[in-house]
Amino acid sequence: MSRLPLLLMLVVGLAGCNTLGDVKKAVGVEETPTTPTAVFSKLPEKYSASTQAIGDEADVADHRAQGLGLVGIPALETYLNGILVRIKSEARLPDIPGRVYITASAKPEVKASADGNIYFSMGMLRNIESEDEVVALLAHEFAHVALGHHDSDAWGNYQKQIQASYALASRLHAGAKSKGATEAPTGKAKKNLNRLGNIIELTDSVLHPAWNRYQEEQADHLAIDLSVRLGYSFSRGQKSILEKLATLEETDKRKRQQDLQARFSEELKTGKLDIEGMLQSSKDEILGMVSRKHEEASERIKSSIAYHEGLYDDLPRPEPKLHSWNRIRETPSVRAVFLNFALADEASAALERDDIRQALDKAQKAAKAPTDGHPYTLLVLLKAQEAAGDSRGHSKTRERLRSIKEPVWQLYEFEAQDELRQGRQDRAAQIMEQGYQRFNHAPSLRPTLKEFYSKIGRKDKSDEIALDCSFRRPVDRKECLDAGGSVKNHGNGPKRGKRWS
Repeated sequence: MSRLPLLLMLVVGLAGCNTLGDVKKAVGVEETPTTPTAVFSKLPEKYSASTQAIGDEADVADHRAQGLGLVGIPALETYLNGILVRIKSEARLPDIPGRVYITASAKPEVKASADGNIYFSMGMLRNIESEDEVVALLAHEFAHVALGHHDSDAWGNYQKQIQASYALASRLHAGAKSKGATEAPTGKAKKNLNRLGNIIELTDSVLHPAWNRYQEEQADHLAIDLSVRLGYSFSRGQKSILEKLATLEETDKRKRQQDLQARFSEELKTGKLDIEGMLQSSKDEILGMVSRKHEEASERIKSSIAYHEGLYDDLPRPEPKLHSWNRIRETPSVRAVFLNFALADEASAALERDDIRQALDKAQKAAKAPTDGHPYTLLVLLKAQEAAGDSRGHSKTRERLRSIKEPVWQLYEFEAQDELRQGRQDRAAQIMEQGYQRFNHAPSLRPTLKEFYSKIGRKDKSDEIALDCSFRRPVDRKECLDAGGSVKNHGNGPKRGKRWS
């Protein structure tokens, strides 16, 4: 039997999996009620770099380009990196590369890159209550790197590269027969390309997330091993973080349901009921459940408790380490950044309510030292000044954005938009390319660039970027191909939509 039917059988089999237990059965992982084996014992003796790594400099530039960049808080960064060094040492893998960076995102998130760097959002840091929680989060992300989980993307990337190669070959074949070298594939070539595309979509939405959920459990369990070995509390660390995540998930689920109900009520009142749209929303919700990469937090809590009880239930329960975290949080230089970011968040919320006066007041306070040179606070001030009609202040703030050390991708977009309004497309393209180079050709910017070139009619550049996405960064392939309409919003930055119309 060829590999393709085998893959299809596995995908179809996993489509019926609702829980991690179902996934394990489908892929032949037996579940037994016996005492679990510590994931710590499965750590490699020597670290092997991920095949998905793009290089430290490129990785940092890519994350700096997303949302509103990185936040420099030296005292807090030293503290976080000190804990990461202890985790690496306890895992007997001190040479694993990477360090901790702080992102400006208001979303509570922590993520590790294939290069070993860990990105801790301001939104998550604001939700932390103890050093035990910090250790649990850093140990979890470190586990993904140490266990080589990023390499699970290799198969999906390989598939997408095959499809991109096939599409390119089909177009070249069509071009050999006609003048249009970029002509879309037709006939049998198109049928085969669509078939491969459907397999990739199934793999992305069913097979790959299933393995990711299994990896999440592994990372949870290794985080428990490392936390216990370092003397931290499970109940106030891993369990506490997962409980907060469960609350956030429930809140988000409730909001989606309320939004759908509100939409239904409004359409019912106006007599413009969009049944097709409602069905699509329900379909998207179901697909989201099947394709989610993490088990629900409530299930992860159960799994973590069972693992901890199975291995460490007879050990003394350490007291939570609150003092060390509170001390670093209350360090004047750290506290001031948190306060100003909170003011910027309040200013953004005031803008959403059209309370321009309050937005401007809070944004002006947020853009003072020590965050007077950060993209987020200055961009919020820029938006508030624009809403207030303060053209003089708006010009001064834009000049401040040009002069700050931390590069601001949104500024390049603003400048390019200005040039487009004046009908200077070549100058706009030059500005966008300068920004792309400034961010070290960050992969996350390719969909934005493709959208820009599509809107100004530069199909040659747009196609070039789409192919570049497919070969060099296949994980962004779909977003690149879809760009030209709406592009995913990162962090808490301005929403990306139809900017170039």
